[in-house]
Amino acid sequence: MVMRSGQTRHPWPFYWSILGVLAVTLAPAVLLLAISYFQAIHRTQDWLKDNIDTAALRTDSLLEAAEKILTRIGEDTEGRVSPETFNLIRRYVYNDPRFREAGIIDDKGFLVLTSLGPVNPPVLVLPEHRIDPKRQSVQIIGPVKTAVMKERSIILSLPIPKRGEANLMVDPVVLTYFLEDSELGDNGFIAFVGRKGQVLTGMGALPGDLQQRLTNADGSSIQVGRSTKNGEVTVIGSVPTRWALRYWMPDLLAGGALALVGSGVAIFLFLRFARRAYGIDRDLRLGLENREFEVHYQPIVDLETGQCVGSEALVRWQHPDLGLISPGVFIPIAEKTGLIKPLSEWIIRQVIQEQSELLAQFPDLYVSINLPPSLLMSEEFLDGVVKLLTASGFPTRQMMFEVTENDSIDRLHATNMAKLRKLGAWFALDDFGTGYSNLNYLNEFQFEYLKIDRCFIQRIQPGETHSPICDTVIELGQKLELQMVAEGVETQEQCQYLRQAGVRYVQGWLFAKAMPFNKFKQFVQNK
Repeated sequence: MVMRSGQTRHPWPFYWSILGVLAVTLAPAVLLLAISYFQAIHRTQDWLKDNIDTAALRTDSLLEAAEKILTRIGEDTEGRVSPETFNLIRRYVYNDPRFREAGIIDDKGFLVLTSLGPVNPPVLVLPEHRIDPKRQSVQIIGPVKTAVMKERSIILSLPIPKRGEANLMVDPVVLTYFLEDSELGDNGFIAFVGRKGQVLTGMGALPGDLQQRLTNADGSSIQVGRSTKNGEVTVIGSVPTRWALRYWMPDLLAGGALALVGSGVAIFLFLRFARRAYGIDRDLRLGLENREFEVHYQPIVDLETGQCVGSEALVRWQHPDLGLISPGVFIPIAEKTGLIKPLSEWIIRQVIQEQSELLAQFPDLYVSINLPPSLLMSEEFLDGVVKLLTASGFPTRQMMFEVTENDSIDRLHATNMAKLRKLGAWFALDDFGTGYSNLNYLNEFQFEYLKIDRCFIQRIQPGETHSPICDTVIELGQKLELQMVAEGVETQEQCQYLRQAGVRYVQGWLFAKAMPFNKFKQFVQNK
């Protein structure tokens, strides 16, 4: 094949073609295998986590109620034995069916009163059934049998200053009854473990060597744990990995046909694009010389007003032989070969030229340009941009530069950013949370905008009122007082979710795809 420059392209090596075809043929099957495996594991993890979260929350509620009752018993009775005290603790127990009995132990360690009546003669409580009087919080003993209560119970105790202690007895079933309908059976266990490592209760196939199992966990099981707020109880769930994979083989069989189709499509695409990847760096140079690139603009919309307030400038390459080439193909090659510098300079010049015309009619419109981290570290490049902006007279306050996370954080970033900020430019952190995720970026470089990546927006499903990761990013942006722009908005449900979450600016196919300048100009004028 002869290139436009007259240079002959080297032939594609045959053995690389064979290896490439084999790779893309196997890729769909391997991908299906991996996806189905992790889906099976993830599904079980989610199910187990839901049960553990529910158990921990219910246990928290029980402990909070117990602490209130025990505190009132201590304050109202001061450890006295009297008919009034008996009526008081009996009323507390009867008012909350989760507690089967209450009692008072005096400062000498004798059980002197229960919600069933006075204990006469008083019963000496075993030392291992006593609590630490120095800890002024609810403590757990159990499960145990006592001289009064013959059934195994979990004892919740609270010291009565200088008077002994008050306790409540709980049937262990109270902690697990709501889990009885789960599909666990004997395929694992959910255990409630006390602060000292004692197993309070549980369900499923509780192992005798529970502590050793938890300490020496390996890949043969899936484990999830969560502690109560006061740390008195830890709820731990564990299921064998083989049980989690019980649906794996049916999933594979159902997707087998899809894998074969995917392999065929992969081979077709590979053969089509194999030529495109080879020598594309040389075509890049020719593309810049022959003006084969153009800038498209994706509108950014204000959810409060419905108006277009700006756009993101995105480069497109219309190759004369290969057609439209995705930026995901040529941008990494441009960065690797150093062509990203002249390409970025061309983009900025083109944006200045086109947007200057539009700003004459819409002076509040702004445009954002992606700035690769490698160029942000180049003083030569940044000085050239400063000269270009100064000479053009472009209102730099209407220009924003988007910077992607990168692990090569350097003070030079901040110095170079300051040069553009001095002219009035703004900065946005792009793709936050998808890359290096170093919070030092936000602290060190003081971005004005935070762009929420489309991968988080896509997780917002119809009818959902909570998307944990997306909510966390939004909350972080709000706490740091950053303006936020959500990318990849494609549905009204996502738009409504973001509006309620306090995100004001959005971009995505719901409003418009990236478009050439003339069409963008019409879009703005018609908005």
